[in-house]
Amino acid sequence: MGAPKPPVFFWPASASAWTPTSPPSKTPALPPPPPLPPGFFPSSPLPLPPPCGLLMPPPPPAGGFPHPGGSRSPKGGRFVEHLEHGGGVSVTAPARCVPAEGDLAGVPPELLPLKKRVVRYHPYSAAAAIQEMASHRNHGGGGFLLAVDVMPVPTTGARMDLDLGERHEGGLRAELLRLRIMRPALVLTKQLTFSDRSRDKARLLLPDGLVAPSPLLGMLTPAERRLVFGAGLPVPAFDRLGRAYRMSLRRDPKARTYRLTGQWSLFVSRHHTRAGDAVEVRAFRPSAWQARLDKHGEGGLGMALLHRRDDAQGYRWCNRERDAADGLLRMAASASPATAAVA
Repeated sequence: MGAPKPPVFFWPASASAWTPTSPPSKTPALPPPPPLPPGFFPSSPLPLPPPCGLLMPPPPPAGGFPHPGGSRSPKGGRFVEHLEHGGGVSVTAPARCVPAEGDLAGVPPELLPLKKRVVRYHPYSAAAAIQEMASHRNHGGGGFLLAVDVMPVPTTGARMDLDLGERHEGGLRAELLRLRIMRPALVLTKQLTFSDRSRDKARLLLPDGLVAPSPLLGMLTPAERRLVFGAGLPVPAFDRLGRAYRMSLRRDPKARTYRLTGQWSLFVSRHHTRAGDAVEVRAFRPSAWQARLDKHGEGGLGMALLHRRDDAQGYRWCNRERDAADGLLRMAASASPATAAVA
């Protein structure tokens, strides 16, 4: 046998003629985009920026309609006013392909390059009106974010007779308007005693000397009077936040007083009553409640209980504030001898 033949190598004609193939990608294909909702209708497409090197059309002839803001620039390009109001920003289309700052004026931010997405100010005339609407504050606490215009409440005598000078009485006003009550009558004002604020007693004591001259008894029907002097008259009551309470008005013949029982202890605990506070009792008769007197034996009398806090006593500290003040006094007392010894 002869000597082995050398291997034969085949090289391509040029190195650029052969390119290695990339391995197959293991990344799964992206899923298709989710379908649009059934009620979605695409709006008109956004305007595209003017292409580079394209001049604007020449001005119309003398007999045609002139453009509202068109003018010719000294370098040969033409301006088109996108904003018709005073101080509008113009769009210039020069003959070069590099876009300038003026070329991108009026283009939506979504279509701008990343380096050009800056916030710009367009001085159009509607900005002053929008700012005025945004900074407007009416009597109802509304303004630009209100969906419905709120008419200011008149300050004359036709206003609801509720002394709504304090805040957080919108709930009571809403409940009274729902019952079509515009003027609940002020019946009486009771200065709360220690027994009235006691949760164990769970009643508001109304003496005869306070109820007799008040219009409360005159607002009761004969059937309601029998309930008051008997087992008790159910009276729905509301506080200034519009929260409902199930009350009962009954006269105690032995003590010669009227007692407002039921959920009175809940009213006391919610309002954190203290010595010197008072409660205004206002009564009203909704027309929708009158049928309950004949059907269920309940009356059609309602009450609004307004808690009045005694501001003459000043601010009262809570236990945490009192403990912090005592700790500061002890620290000051302990530091005084040491300071004197150093001196």
